[in-house]
Amino acid sequence: MNVRKALATITAAGLLAFTLCVAAGCQPSSEDVIRTTVEQKFNAYKSLDDAVLSEIAAKAEQDGLNDLGISGQDYASAVLDGFDYSIDDITVNEQAATVSMTVVSKSKTDFYNKLNDAVSAFVANPDTEALSEGEKDTQMGSITMQAFEQTETVGESIQLQFQLQGTTWVSVNSSEVLGNLDSFAFQE
Repeated sequence: MNVRKALATITAAGLLAFTLCVAAGCQPSSEDVIRTTVEQKFNAYKSLDDAVLSEIAAKAEQDGLNDLGISGQDYASAVLDGFDYSIDDITVNEQAATVSMTVVSKSKTDFYNKLNDAVSAFVANPDTEALSEGEKDTQMGSITMQAFEQTETVGESIQLQFQLQGTTWVSVNSSEVLGNLDSFAFQE
């Protein structure tokens, strides 16, 4: 009998809490909704999500990296090697919000410097002239991937702006902000 009363009391308390929550309109805060949105996007990059890898790989193939013997998947993995992020702050002001965060990724600037140095050395090498075009392409592919492996990661602070449209928080500047990063991960 005591077990039945205890179960009835727990059930009644649970129903009461549920009813009060529904009546009060319990829902996640705007900050929680925005945090979840940002985390979903950036976790896909951090965890090497198949869709993100495929998107980056397709871009690499479109740019002709296959001609250098570089697989799109290898390129995508190299691009995202060392990727990380942190959400530093979320400020909500009625219908506008700002997400301050840090993104860590491979530096385009460092990569291009390393690639330029390696290509210059390759071209200056007198043995390069004796290679066939296919051998030169293969060597350029190797040089490109070595440059990626040696590229440093950089941390950059960004601010993403969100706006409440109806009942949905929408990023209004993420493409522009991410496109301006010194990062290959968000390259168009």
